[in-house]
Amino acid sequence: MVSSPSPYTVAVIGAASGIGRASAMLMASRGNTVICLDRDGKGAEATAKEIRDAGGLASSHAIERTDAPTQAGRRNDIIASRGQPPAP
Repeated sequence: MVSSPSPYTVAVIGAASGIGRASAMLMASRGNTVICLDRDGKGAEATAKEIRDAGGLASSHAIERTDAPTQAGRRNDIIASRGQPPAP
């Protein structure tokens, strides 16, 4: 794994349960800020709250991945609050 000089902000789709939740928790345990995304908004918030309760930084957003207008709106909300991600 490549190490970085500073933590990242990562978005995890499906963060309410299963592999998505485990991925969100792993990313947080490595010092990253996590944006928890899931159609189950309450589940995404539960994951984000667990991360925050453990001392990490996390937010949550309900999102339906098949709804393009909702995706665009959430993306714009996240960029407005976090800033434009750097180009790869």
